[in-house]
Amino acid sequence: MKKSSFSMSSATTVLSVPLGIVMAIMFWRALLASSLFGMAVWGILFVGLLAVVIMDCLTLRRPQMPPTRRVALSVILGLLPAALFFGLYHFVAGVLHAGSVPRFLSAAISACTYTFVWCMVALVCRLKEMNPAGRLFSCGLALLLSLLLVVPCILRPAVFFAGYTEKNVSRAPAAGETWSEGQAFTLSDTVILQKDPKRDLVILNLADIQLTDMDLNPLTPLYRETFATIEALIRLTQPDLITITGDTGCGYARSTEAIVAFVDHFGIPWAPVFGNHDHEVYSCTPEYTAKLYREAENCLFRDGPAELGIGNYVITVMEGETPVQALIMMDSHDHFTYEENGKTVRDYAQITERQTEWYRWVVDGLASLSGSVVPSTVFAHIPVIQFEEAFEAAWDYDACPKPSHCEDVETGCYLVEGAFGVLKEDVNAPKQDFGFFDAMVQAGSTTRFVCGHDHSNCATLPWQGIDLSYGMHTGPGCYGAPELYGGLVITLSSDGRTSARLQTVSLR
Repeated sequence: MKKSSFSMSSATTVLSVPLGIVMAIMFWRALLASSLFGMAVWGILFVGLLAVVIMDCLTLRRPQMPPTRRVALSVILGLLPAALFFGLYHFVAGVLHAGSVPRFLSAAISACTYTFVWCMVALVCRLKEMNPAGRLFSCGLALLLSLLLVVPCILRPAVFFAGYTEKNVSRAPAAGETWSEGQAFTLSDTVILQKDPKRDLVILNLADIQLTDMDLNPLTPLYRETFATIEALIRLTQPDLITITGDTGCGYARSTEAIVAFVDHFGIPWAPVFGNHDHEVYSCTPEYTAKLYREAENCLFRDGPAELGIGNYVITVMEGETPVQALIMMDSHDHFTYEENGKTVRDYAQITERQTEWYRWVVDGLASLSGSVVPSTVFAHIPVIQFEEAFEAAWDYDACPKPSHCEDVETGCYLVEGAFGVLKEDVNAPKQDFGFFDAMVQAGSTTRFVCGHDHSNCATLPWQGIDLSYGMHTGPGCYGAPELYGGLVITLSSDGRTSARLQTVSLR
């Protein structure tokens, strides 16, 4: 067969693929930025280029294989290496950055890898049609593409993490205040919230909102459903205070900013604690998240003692000059490691022994100021291990042998009065116990412990004089059961007693 010269059609096919993928990446980034104009521009350009490629394939003269076969081969051979590279990238990034992989970056890397492989396939399909000059040009183009596409993909994660982390750390203020157990406790060490003596105080607890930057785009319903859930809960419960028991975000700047702004715009005092995902660093640091909380007009958040973590602070609910209840907000951290039987074990973190000392200092200090023990509620993200014991003692296994299959999610099936809700997943608490629950029992102040973390759990379980309460998963972020979307409503009376109920929200 006579070899054809290197034609403009051959060059168009080789060049159009990387150009198309670049346009697709730009369209994806515009989608992430919720830019309708950018999506329109890049979408139109991409469709136009795709039309050119199709016409090129259909009008080729004397091809070595049919156009449909060439395209099919490109796709088949391109997808497999791209998938392998995608998996390898996640593994390496997971080792180096504890899983901190922005989704759009992963998509861009996969697209670039697929572009490279597709170009190589297109090149091989065309080499026999080219004269020596054409082969030399194509090989040089292939080498250039490998340098421009693959090498930056490998280097970009380090640049991304260094750039974003450095940027947001530089925007963060210095660490929180200092504390020692010997210093005198005063009400100025707490945030004062006045309660109307004529009615009960209503607290709406949200948990595990957990949106990423990718969720903030016009084509995914996650952020709209999440915000609609929050708005419905506020309308249904009319709270005086909103608490958030952790995982407000996932370490992403834009989504955290959006959530903070949305919650704050209702004009209701609100108080968050940090969850394990709030401690992760993708495009913002915990210090930047704390800065957003402090700067929000209606947020009561305080950094608290720097040595204890981020966000250990107290809200004292007062009627005039009388303390009614202390809301003790605590950082349960992220993960920690310990040695067990000669092996290093990585587990969820928990409230530390030093934080337990601070807790005692708060409870004793309030009792000293008021002349009697002030009732308190503790808000943290990660549950204590005693949830397991309380559930086993309360659940009626004869009536419902499989708790995860219980259909009555609000009432459950319990033998113990005061228990309600369900556990549809295991209690993901640290297996080591640093003694915080025992400290709460001994102090005689705390009557309720509220947490989040486990999206499919919403049970409240009385145990040794303390109600252990899961908050409800607020919206569809990350994972969870739709029938469990909602919030925990806590009612505080003038005598310091609290009661709780579940408020579910169905948007479908």
